Amino acid sequence: MATSSSFRQAGRFLESSRRLSRGSQLRDRALSAESELSPAQWHALDALWERGALSMNELAEELRSSQSTLTRIVDQLEKKNLARRRPAREDRRKVEVQLTPQGEESHEQLEDSIRGSCREILSLLPAPDRERALDGLEALALATQRWVDRRRTDLPDSDASSLLGA
Repeated sequence: MATSSSFRQAGRFLESSRRLSRGSQLRDRALSAESELSPAQWHALDALWERGALSMNELAEELRSSQSTLTRIVDQLEKKNLARRRPAREDRRKVEVQLTPQGEESHEQLEDSIRGSCREILSLLPAPDRERALDGLEALALATQRWVDRRRTDLPDSDASSLLGA
């Protein structure tokens, strides 16, 4: 049976995570309007920037996306000259996706914009509280990732995509 303390903590966590999520959604909408990229396109761009060229299967797994959804995302990125498909080097029957130079530049601009909004938010906290807040946020992000990893194997890909925001 849950203690009243753990119940209150769960309520505080829920309310705080909702506010963070709403703020992130507003930031993402503003970035989408500014960059003309959907959040799914941005996540694909980010995955390719972090990991380099990926096969369509690897990228679908990274984004927890179905192949048909990923095909649409990559088609859109190609139309914007941000990514391109090419035969895989080790197996020419497979297709890899990689960022174009314009895609790398676009990623850098978006990353700068996101970091700018993060700096703005952090500046609203008193300086002595910033590190403590970030330490707590990192601990919560790690716990959340462990929670997601436990459930990831129980979810079909389409459910995992929506859970992970892909």
